[in-house]
Amino acid sequence: MTEPTDTAPVTTETATTPAADPPQWVESLDGGARELVAAKGWSAPGDVVQSYINLEKLMGADRSGRTVIPPKEGDAPEAFDAFYDRIGRPESAEDYLMPDAVVRDATVDAELADWGRRTLHTAGLSQGQFDTVVTAWNEMMAERLEAEARNRTLAVNRDDNVLRQEWGDRYDAKMALAKRAARAVPGAVADVAAALDAIESDGAPGRAGVFRLFAWLGENLIEDKLAGEGEGEFGHTSDAARRNIAALKLDEAFQRALLSASHPGPVEARAKWDRLHEAAHG
Repeated sequence: MTEPTDTAPVTTETATTPAADPPQWVESLDGGARELVAAKGWSAPGDVVQSYINLEKLMGADRSGRTVIPPKEGDAPEAFDAFYDRIGRPESAEDYLMPDAVVRDATVDAELADWGRRTLHTAGLSQGQFDTVVTAWNEMMAERLEAEARNRTLAVNRDDNVLRQEWGDRYDAKMALAKRAARAVPGAVADVAAALDAIESDGAPGRAGVFRLFAWLGENLIEDKLAGEGEGEFGHTSDAARRNIAALKLDEAFQRALLSASHPGPVEARAKWDRLHEAAHG
């Protein structure tokens, strides 16, 4: 029988390689920089320089080092102010220079211009952006004013044509009578006359109706006062009525209106004719 033999246990040890010390040039860097060097695998300063060269090729040498990161919604106002200043906003609203076209425009509202400066400065606009907005605003307002002027002219012409068709060859006489009647209205005479002048020149809505009203008043209510005759502002004396009848018999335009059913004003002519006869003969 063979005797057992003592055998020493066999152990296997795995050799470990000690971590390499960082390059000597890295030791002077702070912790974050050393971590970046390790993560990038840069083994020499030349690797860092080459990385920067590659960055310039990617972004453009003219922009390298000048990249601006815009603030996010919800960031503090100071972050937005810093960003606006970085992209070219003037130091203060008063530093904005108005475009030449605006400076030459004598109608520019100084108070509105100051409001615009303050508002656009708060919005962070650069001088170039300010010029674009202000120029576009002025051009838009000029176009609107021109359009309004054209519309007023069209309104005046439209109402004028309505009255010319309605009054025919008595247009000039009736317009003159309407204006005289407006100035003869008792009380606030200056205001009435000024309002009529404004309506005539500005083409206000209802212009034709206003002149039609005053022409009717002139013909039917205050005719004697306009002529400096009669006892009251709104009536005819019998003598004045007879004189008016005699004058109207010689008025060819009135006679055509009175006798022709196709004339623009036969109803008005007949009403006036009847009223004068009633006043003349009681």
